[in-house]
Amino acid sequence: MKKMRFHDLRHSCASLLLANGVPLKQIQDWLGHSDFSTTANIYAHPDYTSKLSSAQAMENGIALPSATGFESKWNAVTDADETDEFE
Repeated sequence: MKKMRFHDLRHSCASLLLANGVPLKQIQDWLGHSDFSTTANIYAHPDYTSKLSSAQAMENGIALPSATGFESKWNAVTDADETDEFE
């Protein structure tokens, strides 16, 4: 198991709060940072699921030209991600 410092738990806390929809300003207050950018740039790490949901929001927000196979590729990425979570 990788060696972990007690301080590393602060990064995990921030990332878990962010993943569960807690606004960054509240996470900043929770961690006691005086500067918002410290929380946003150093402590709060978006997870892979949030990247997928952002990509999906982009896809839903723009009109994509018909592209043969695009939908199947997107489904392959999201299906693979769901499979990896349960392994």
